[in-house]
Amino acid sequence: MTVPGLNFTTGTSGADLSLATLSSKLRVAAQPMMKFQQFCNVKEAFGKGRHDELIYDKISNILTAGTALTEINTMPASFYSILPGTLTITEYGNSVPWTGKVEALSKLSVRDSVMITLRNDQAKALDQAAKDQFVAGGTGAFTYTVRGTASGLFSSTGVAAGNNTSLGNLTAYHVREIVKNMKIKQIPKYDGQDYICIASPSIIAGLHSDAAAGGWQDAYKYTKPENMWSGEAGRLFGVRFVEETNLLSNVLGGTSGASGNYGEAVFFGDDAVAYGVAIPPEIRYQEFPDFGRHKALAWYGILGFHRTWDNTLDSEARIVHVTCGTGT
Repeated sequence: MTVPGLNFTTGTSGADLSLATLSSKLRVAAQPMMKFQQFCNVKEAFGKGRHDELIYDKISNILTAGTALTEINTMPASFYSILPGTLTITEYGNSVPWTGKVEALSKLSVRDSVMITLRNDQAKALDQAAKDQFVAGGTGAFTYTVRGTASGLFSSTGVAAGNNTSLGNLTAYHVREIVKNMKIKQIPKYDGQDYICIASPSIIAGLHSDAAAGGWQDAYKYTKPENMWSGEAGRLFGVRFVEETNLLSNVLGGTSGASGNYGEAVFFGDDAVAYGVAIPPEIRYQEFPDFGRHKALAWYGILGFHRTWDNTLDSEARIVHVTCGTGT
């Protein structure tokens, strides 16, 4: 039975007697955990009036090692190579325009919402640029492919292992193998004590579920909060693990659409990726020449990232890119 009279269901029967209330709180879309840029080494602040390339030198080991001397012989002599590296900077940016009418009639601050959106976009864009250097493939990179819970392949040629029939999460076994190979390759530790690993949630989950990973330490157990890296989850076998949810793959082999959830990671030591800046990222305001009717905010910077060491050119690298196979 329908009860007649005023009601809120129909506008003309009562709903039009009230006005909707606009919340004064701005809601913002959830943002991923962006972790790569914090581990880039600033090579130099270019400043204005410079070229768009920064040439930096890397010193090789001495060609012939020192040895015991014979009293009547002259002192042996050797030399080392100066290996040039090139970091190219470019423009980065994005903008959001709006009209003066929207700003005049809006109850909430248009500029505040635009500012929040642009800062989030800036963080993701620059994290992408840094990540591209951490996972840059080719013969100049080191890779490690997980082939099973206790099977993996380290490569110095940047070519991941194919035809993997045994697949699984990264385990304590693989961490030991990766660290062993990093030490064999003379990769210096990031802070003199530990290596760093930036890993997707599937990698971190795999280590947590590995019963053999008894040496896992949660971050708060070995360092103070102010000394933690953003997103730091824990330490295992001399590697500090940082969880990242923005760019690293959570699927098998780092290929979207593949079966499995085994993830992707990068292990690295000191001086892995260089960061050069001419103009640091900043927010810029523009009012178009239309009597204040159209406005815009943008983030803008001139900068660049570059993988510092290349195994092909330098006979060493500082990063190990880890995937969990592609299967057959």
